[in-house]
Amino acid sequence: MSSRFTESIVADRTQPGAPPDVLARLGGLSPNVEKFGHGLRDFCNYVHPAEQLAHGFLPDTHTARIGFQVVIAAAEDLVRAAGAAEKRTGQD
Repeated sequence: MSSRFTESIVADRTQPGAPPDVLARLGGLSPNVEKFGHGLRDFCNYVHPAEQLAHGFLPDTHTARIGFQVVIAAAEDLVRAAGAAEKRTGQD
């Protein structure tokens, strides 16, 4: 991945919800994965151990699998974007 791509991600890490937004803006995530990524990020805050205790919530295997599918989709989008960027760079 390009230096500009990784620098943008690092620069925006401090802003809430930034990684899915930055990756989508740079063409690394499809719109559907971006939206699910935000949902997963919000849910991760909910499943924080302190929140689990406060709400008596215990995520089950099905919940973990749903979240993992979002991670897999994001990884596949990033691989696709990196491959497309490599092809563009090679054609210049």
